[in-house]
Amino acid sequence: TEGLIIGMENFGESASEEVLFKKFGFTVENIVNKSKILLKN
Repeated sequence: TEGLIIGMENFGESASEEVLFKKFGFTVENIVNKSKILLKN
């Protein structure tokens, strides 16, 4: 099956959660965009 995973590929980063969320793509904008792409397929 095809799908989408929004996750981290590595661990051990040290920074504020705001910085890390943005770095790893855990933003509302990114998750909404990925969800829209998935729903179109």
